[in-house]
Amino acid sequence: EKENFIVRSKGLPDSMSAWYLGAKGAKAIQASHPSRYTNQNIILHEVSLSEVRLVLESIGIGEDFTTESDLRREYQWRRDDPAIANRVIPDGIFVAMKNSNPQMVALEVEIQPKNWARLNKIFTEYAKMSSIAKVFYIAGSDAIANLVIREWSKIRPSAHSPNLFVCFFDELKQKKENARVFDCLAIPTPISMIFDCKKS
Repeated sequence: EKENFIVRSKGLPDSMSAWYLGAKGAKAIQASHPSRYTNQNIILHEVSLSEVRLVLESIGIGEDFTTESDLRREYQWRRDDPAIANRVIPDGIFVAMKNSNPQMVALEVEIQPKNWARLNKIFTEYAKMSSIAKVFYIAGSDAIANLVIREWSKIRPSAHSPNLFVCFFDELKQKKENARVFDCLAIPTPISMIFDCKKS
């Protein structure tokens, strides 16, 4: 930290700190675009996303994970470009196996609630994405999970749209391969029925 290989960020819940890559650290591992975070909500989101990714990888889910920041660079995303400013960029995309067949999964981590209108726009875009098999939401609370399921049901996805699944953040961390996943009808099923899993 003193040598700027990593940078500390304070102010997270329960007096936690987070560290992210500093300029010297990025140079040492040849990372081309180290991220700098100043907004506490963004830092909490990134820490939560990292926790989710580690859990998924521990049970054999999440191969070829591509982060949101990498996707934005790939698409040359710019907030001031009206042609692409509203394009849906998930928190991550990864490959998961189901019955030994690879599927593309869009991951969204919602620890804090989004505006329902924003969710509706996101889901309208997701419904058009036939290349994605599943949209996997990690919800921080019952209220967020219910909102996600309710707004998804409003968009009337087609037969080619991805399937929506929702899992609770704390339950995924604690129960891992035994965590429940809810479909668009709010029916629970073990995560091992949605993805091919291994024991953590």
